[in-house]
Amino acid sequence: MIARLLASIVPASIAARLQQSFIVPKTIGARLMRSFVVLAILLSGAGVIAYNSLHSSAATATAALEVIQRDARLSSELSAAVAEEMQAAGLYLRDRDPTALETFRRLNFQTHRITRSMNRQTTRESDHISLVATVDRTLSSVEVTYARAHRHLEMGDTAAARREEAGVSAGVRQLLGAIDRLGSLTERQVTMVAADMRREAEERALAVLLVFGGVLIIGTLLVGTTLRSINNPLHQLVKHADALSRGAFDTRTTTRMPGEFEKIAAALNEAGTSLGVLATATAATASELAASSSELSHVSDRIAHKATEVSHVMENVTRGAENQVGMLKKIDAELVANGERALEVRLEAGSVAMLANSIEKEAMEKRRTIERALAVMLDIRTSVQTASRTAESLHGVTDGIAQFVTSVGRIAEQTNMLALNAAIEAARAGDAGRGFVVVADEVRKLAEAAQRAADDVARLTSAITGRVNETVSTMQRSAGLVGEIETVGRDVGAALESISASAERTVVAAANLSEIAAHNSTQMASVQASLSVVAGDAIGHATSAQQANASAQEQSAACQQMSAASQVLHGRSNRLRALVETRGAVGTTPGSTSEFMVARRSDPMPSTREGGTPTHVRSVTPLNSRRVLNRAPAPPTRAGKRPA
Repeated sequence: MIARLLASIVPASIAARLQQSFIVPKTIGARLMRSFVVLAILLSGAGVIAYNSLHSSAATATAALEVIQRDARLSSELSAAVAEEMQAAGLYLRDRDPTALETFRRLNFQTHRITRSMNRQTTRESDHISLVATVDRTLSSVEVTYARAHRHLEMGDTAAARREEAGVSAGVRQLLGAIDRLGSLTERQVTMVAADMRREAEERALAVLLVFGGVLIIGTLLVGTTLRSINNPLHQLVKHADALSRGAFDTRTTTRMPGEFEKIAAALNEAGTSLGVLATATAATASELAASSSELSHVSDRIAHKATEVSHVMENVTRGAENQVGMLKKIDAELVANGERALEVRLEAGSVAMLANSIEKEAMEKRRTIERALAVMLDIRTSVQTASRTAESLHGVTDGIAQFVTSVGRIAEQTNMLALNAAIEAARAGDAGRGFVVVADEVRKLAEAAQRAADDVARLTSAITGRVNETVSTMQRSAGLVGEIETVGRDVGAALESISASAERTVVAAANLSEIAAHNSTQMASVQASLSVVAGDAIGHATSAQQANASAQEQSAACQQMSAASQVLHGRSNRLRALVETRGAVGTTPGSTSEFMVARRSDPMPSTREGGTPTHVRSVTPLNSRRVLNRAPAPPTRAGKRPA
């Protein structure tokens, strides 16, 4: 069925490829992709179904709520309009208010329009339709009765109008009762709609749960099938690898598997074949290694004996050369120490000269700085004197301010007296002078404020005068201090001139001392060069003897290591040959491959020469069925060459 569906949707070539990849997958990746696509399709379908179900429920609920809201709104508007209409009708009967009559007529049309809107609803039940008709009919009867009462009132028949109003009370109560029943019917309809919506939502939720449950079951089956298709081939491949690790190189896997596992099985089959060939070659190589190692052991023993004899001879030569080198080194050390002391004296003389030059320069700079400071002090003294004269001139200004404040105080007193006289005259005038009393009081307050302001200005003027006096005295003291600073600056300038002259004399003395130290250093260097030539020759002879001795010792140690390594190699080659022939289990059978590798890493190698002296570490490692000897290099000579 899936193949026919693909053929009807896509071209034949693409459908065949999709069928090969998804319907009959040959690889793990294709199987996983098929499961993923199926799960995605199922989840998408379940999501679409859930969305449609929720969308339908939302649309149904929205429509029902719109109907309920419209009914509630119309019922509320009808109740409010009827109450307002009845109130307007009664108000006109009591007060004959034209506005109330106009309101009654307007609400008459409005209430009938609301009832017509209720009757136009297509989803009405019979009870609702009959109740709306009752409301409309009762409302019309009440309106007609009120209209007759209004007509009687307009004709002047007040008694008839009162009778009509008394008779309409029963109709009004019936109308209000019908409107209340209409509201109760709307509430019952809301309850029924809510119950229907709840039941429909539960049914749709159950359907969505069933759909997702089916998707979960199908997904579980797909996952189980995919895991089974992976675990079975993987178990077979693990068994094959375990057999290879035990030495069963003839094991083969021919079962059909997914593409990736078939490649792994083919690789394991090829590995088994290669390991079998390698085992055969290894056995042959082990036999050759055993024979060669025996021969190498005998040769290395003979070389080690000869190297030991050469080592004893070179040790005697080395001791004599070392004694001569020691004496020359002592003489050279004394000459070096004298040269260093002469160099230190020369350096100290140079430092003293530099310090004297620095002191001279610093003294000159400080002298120029003091001269500039003296010029600044002269300017400061001039400025202080000018400021002092300016401050003294402020006394005249403050005296003028004090006179002005006195004049303002007298004016304020006179104004206060005038305000008092005006108040007395206004009091004599009686009611006609009340306004002048207020004005006189304000003038008096203004005079008092002016007096307070004058007093404040007088206090401030007095404070300013005191500050000016303090400033003048401070400036006079500052002028005296400036004069003292000028005197001290001139004394410091004279002292700096004396320091500069002393520094010049120090520079000349340091230059003479430096020349003497340089002459002594040259003579010591000449003597040291002669001794260095002699010491170099002695050191060269001693070094050559040491290198020859070290080479002999290293050769002896290397031969011993070669002998020990050849013995170890002989034993291991025999064990390797036995291992290849028997193909025992790895890690459990003695003499297995893993045991051989551990022994190769952990077996001790002789690393001492005769007499217990440690030598450089060497290792013997089989590589590509050849015997390879890695010998550590000997220490380099003084010229950077290795001994022959």
